[in-house]
Amino acid sequence: MPNKQSITATQNDKFIEDQKIFHYIGEQHYSFVSGCLSVIDTIRQDDGPPLSLDPNLTKHLTKEQSAELKELSLLFARHVTASVDSKSKGPDEGLTLSSEDWDPEVFFVFEKMIMEAGRKVKRPEHAALMSRSMLVILVSGFETLMTDLATKILQIRPGISKVEESSITLSELRNLDSVDDARDHLIANTVEDLARGSIEDWIKWFARFDVDLKKVTGDWTRFREIFARRNLVVHTNGKVSSQYLSVLKDANAEVETLPIKGTVLEPTVEYLESSCQLMLAAGALLVTSVSMKLFPTSIQSPINWSLGVAEIALEERNFSCSLDITRKLSELCKGRADLIVDCRIRSTSWAARTMLGEIDSVSAEASAWDIRGIDPLYAHIKSVFEQDYDLALKQINSLTQSGRLKKVSVLTSNTYEPLRRHLGESLFERLGLSGADSPSTK
Repeated sequence: MPNKQSITATQNDKFIEDQKIFHYIGEQHYSFVSGCLSVIDTIRQDDGPPLSLDPNLTKHLTKEQSAELKELSLLFARHVTASVDSKSKGPDEGLTLSSEDWDPEVFFVFEKMIMEAGRKVKRPEHAALMSRSMLVILVSGFETLMTDLATKILQIRPGISKVEESSITLSELRNLDSVDDARDHLIANTVEDLARGSIEDWIKWFARFDVDLKKVTGDWTRFREIFARRNLVVHTNGKVSSQYLSVLKDANAEVETLPIKGTVLEPTVEYLESSCQLMLAAGALLVTSVSMKLFPTSIQSPINWSLGVAEIALEERNFSCSLDITRKLSELCKGRADLIVDCRIRSTSWAARTMLGEIDSVSAEASAWDIRGIDPLYAHIKSVFEQDYDLALKQINSLTQSGRLKKVSVLTSNTYEPLRRHLGESLFERLGLSGADSPSTK
């Protein structure tokens, strides 16, 4: 018979393995949303396709006919320009064009060109279509995260949704080989039912083990609006509905900021980027909250994992995501995290806030930070953020010589962006770098 100590060790190994699976689910979501951000960046660069016409329209024209078509097109263009020019005076008498005054073939080609251009102008731009698609994909990605988490939770704690008490039909049993297969089948059915529900159903489900989805997201009003706007894109062609307005009021949106019913809300690039930042943070924090609730005796692992996500987000310039995560971790870790974790949270948060423009407030907080007895690396971080750059450089030289800090980090990490901006090219010389050995800071 195994002794109590060996059973405890086995349980701890199982906890660690289960936590790794939760973290893997979170990493998959982060990678997914990061991919969305890459696509959104291509949308930003797309100013819309040129108004290209079928080249076969004019291939058959003679040189003289081409010249006549050009004259006709210029006449039309001058009229259109004059009709929309606010400085033009007098009533618009219009433009009358008759096929009798032009080569019949040229005039027919001109008419075809006008008709084709008109049809293309009415079509949505590629960027608008892609933006709507990205919003739908982004929300679907978070729903996938929730279903993946729910599946793993039910595998660990089937009693949460009474899976073990569920029934199964004889026809279903014929297709199953074992009790484990039957359990997985019932879990899949439970999760599918959840996936067909609303975000409110997910709130109730996560509340069963004391995870408040509203508090996890950091900004519930914005989070709820993203889901509501996805529904507008899918069901109303982007027009604001009564249901949309009702959802936002229930999510504590300020009434004066709500759009008028019937207004078309297009997801702009800026809107999509901020939504991705929120979804990145919400995903990481949901995984962390679930893991902490399921494994209350082993909370350091999820805390370190989500802090690692915040640090990665900082270096990938996802500053709002990094800040949302560190703010929430500060709440979750009160009295529960060791000094090193506290320093990491503090420094990552300061770096994100600095990159978002909060330079003076971060400097004031750094100056007030009591670092007596603290690790020299974080004493150095204090110097960087309180903008004592001369001291920071002395500390860099000491820390790099002792192997605690790499020069490449100083040259590339967003934590040192204020230092790089302040010193410019002289930073290379101050770090003992010159010529071909100097990496670019761009």
